Amino acid sequence: MEGYPKGNWYNPTETRVGAPSSFTAFQKALLWRIRYEAHSKTNFNVFAVLTRLGDIFPNYLLFMRWIMLKGKISKIDKERVILRAAWRMGCVYEWSHHVPRAVPLGITRDEIDSIAREESPEWTPRLNAIYRAVDELIEKKNLSDTQWKALTQHLSEDQCVELCMLVGHYIMIAITINTMGIAVEPEYNLNNSEPESDAKPKMA
Repeated sequence: MEGYPKGNWYNPTETRVGAPSSFTAFQKALLWRIRYEAHSKTNFNVFAVLTRLGDIFPNYLLFMRWIMLKGKISKIDKERVILRAAWRMGCVYEWSHHVPRAVPLGITRDEIDSIAREESPEWTPRLNAIYRAVDELIEKKNLSDTQWKALTQHLSEDQCVELCMLVGHYIMIAITINTMGIAVEPEYNLNNSEPESDAKPKMA
């Protein structure tokens, strides 16, 4: 995969908060399960840091698992939404992890590139409605009547509720990643170089 698209990425040069010095036995088991399902030999930096939530951590993982794997929005549309949110939030970590998840679902490299643009003639009316909804939720914390009407032409009311929750979740995680300065693991760095940016890299 060829690097990162242009964007207003938050590219921390230092870690503010890393993983704790040790994990409980239960946390070790949860981290092992994540590694096993992802076929990874090492812990993901974001989950290692989130163990600092203590008793909240396993409940958060349960919520994340359900919102990612269940629900009425298809997995391919979820990845589209997550990538759009990652790009809008400037979260290198989220983008790096979800591009490899998107490709096996059938999202082409051209479409991935288009997700990181203000607009694209390649988008169908349905995709345009979804991407614009993500943009508005992040920028305005709400959807205008016009955007709501456009979205509901393609998604059910149940899916619209789920979309808001999905976007909100990835805003929350992007804020945490950017602020804590959580680094992308080397094997997920899309080109092992600095992502391109339209602006100077911002310290998380």
